[in-house]
Amino acid sequence: MSYNIKEMNIVFYDGDCGLCNSFVKLILKYEKSSILYFCPLDSDIAKENIKNLSTDTVIYLQNGKEHYRSEAALLILKEMKWPLSMTYYLRVIPLFIRDCVYKLIANNRHRFFKGNTECLFLDNETKKRFL
Repeated sequence: MSYNIKEMNIVFYDGDCGLCNSFVKLILKYEKSSILYFCPLDSDIAKENIKNLSTDTVIYLQNGKEHYRSEAALLILKEMKWPLSMTYYLRVIPLFIRDCVYKLIANNRHRFFKGNTECLFLDNETKKRFL
């Protein structure tokens, strides 16, 4: 299947991470509209399309622009239903502080968030959003 990656909104995530999988489930449950696509960080699509590929962060490719760490998470949460969308306003906190907290959680995510890496049971429409 052919995708125009630069015109899509894609959440690249660590498929072996319980926290990351929980984040994807949260998105699927609370998104306002189905505009987000999902792709594991270790996929060929990620390797071909992400300039600074790293498995220690969620990466949000929004219409061709890459966002990392806390900026990615907050932009994704902005697309959720209220009240989750309000977390976007945490952007008033300086980026270096947000990313310090993000990195602290990311560095410990496998220890604190074990499990929850099982496959999702998705309907056919939702399956199409996983690249």
